[in-house]
Amino acid sequence: MEYLNLAMNNVTTIENLEKCESLVKLDLTMNFITLKGLLKLDRLAVNHSLRQLFLMGNPCADFEGYRSFVIGTLPQLTHVDGTDVTHVERIIARQHLRRITEDLEKAAAAETATTVSVDEIASIEPDARPWCAATRILDNEVKMTTSSSKMKQPQNHFDDARDAFDVLPDDIADVKQKNQGDFDFKLTDSEDETSIELEIKVGTIIDTSLIHVDIHPKLVRVKIKGELLQLKLSHEVATDASVAERSKATGKLLITMPKLNWHLKPKSVVRGDPKIRDHHARVTYHRAENDEPPDVIC
Repeated sequence: MEYLNLAMNNVTTIENLEKCESLVKLDLTMNFITLKGLLKLDRLAVNHSLRQLFLMGNPCADFEGYRSFVIGTLPQLTHVDGTDVTHVERIIARQHLRRITEDLEKAAAAETATTVSVDEIASIEPDARPWCAATRILDNEVKMTTSSSKMKQPQNHFDDARDAFDVLPDDIADVKQKNQGDFDFKLTDSEDETSIELEIKVGTIIDTSLIHVDIHPKLVRVKIKGELLQLKLSHEVATDASVAERSKATGKLLITMPKLNWHLKPKSVVRGDPKIRDHHARVTYHRAENDEPPDVIC
């Protein structure tokens, strides 16, 4: 085995990988590895083939000397969290490893170990729940229950995002705007003014399966955990060219809706570094009359 992907699980410590002699890449992104768990990183020193390690999104990654500690503890690594390890970093990490380890041990000793049960999390309002292993388990149970109930329904067609919404009248002039979930959102024109952009702060704890988007020429609807955000658009948009992107790092949802019959030629806009775009889940939504389900590209 050369690649082990354990991202977005409930891993709290690094152990029992010593016999994976051929392991080259280990992905532990967005788990719950604490400072005490990071102190056990030296167990991977025997994995001589290991070159790439991903620990971003874990509590231990907030430690000030985290990157230097990882590089100094595992000198065989060439990439940490997708970034090349430089020669200068290796020298600095080797020189300061003892001090950083002492600081880490002190911080780990002061770290508060809080174990919250799923039942305790279930008693807390969804928006107020702390991000922890129990919350992830509960969210997954909700997802599995939802999927199971859908499978039991006698249907001969694919469900798509539109199934989550009420049918709109032919004339949407009287349709009212709604924000049932009191979502923090921003609806603006793009920088080149050729598109309308809707940005919604969703957060990482809400699973993408609980988010539905329905785009019409003059209206956009988003349902997040059953709560409706319904907004009228200032300009008619191309539904078949509209795109929704959700950041895996922040959970933020960005819906880009190109304007129809726009008189300016769109400018070439590069949205960040290509490496950053790789960390987004991309969802393309079809026209409202299309019976096909959304295409999901991860």
